[in-house]
Amino acid sequence: MKEFADHFWGEKNNGFDVLYHNMKHGYISSKELADFIRDRTFSPVWQILKNSSERLSGLHMGLTHKFQEIVKDIQKYNEEQHKKHRSMKDQESGTLEVVQSMQQTTQLVQKSKETYTARCLEYEKLKRDAGTSPKDLEKAVSTGLRGYERPISYDDGANCTVSAFELKVDAGYASKS
Repeated sequence: MKEFADHFWGEKNNGFDVLYHNMKHGYISSKELADFIRDRTFSPVWQILKNSSERLSGLHMGLTHKFQEIVKDIQKYNEEQHKKHRSMKDQESGTLEVVQSMQQTTQLVQKSKETYTARCLEYEKLKRDAGTSPKDLEKAVSTGLRGYERPISYDDGANCTVSAFELKVDAGYASKS
């Protein structure tokens, strides 16, 4: 039987040179193999990743610019709205004052009517009570009449306020036509 060790060295003892050559160039061969594998597998992946990242960053930049434009447009709209509000407030300040006066007058009329109703009920109660003196009845009548006069004066004021409101609204409508 032939053994490998007997035939490895060959005729001119070249076996050692082959081993030494393989050992010496093994490092270079393994490096070339690693580069080959890296170039064939990772390089395209890295290129795809790089291109995707660049496209994505471009899209982000475009989106950021669009958002900035939108924010500028919104700020411009806000400023215009503020100017219109100020001018409208200045133009319609008289109408606002009349409306507030109307609301106050309406509240006073309602309060006076409630007071008058309460005094009338009190007068009726005193009238039914047999032990009430004529002086107390006369006093209740006079306070009831004072309570009655107040809503009438408020109603007259409310009518004046309503007329002023109508004039303001008509004037505002005429200026916009």
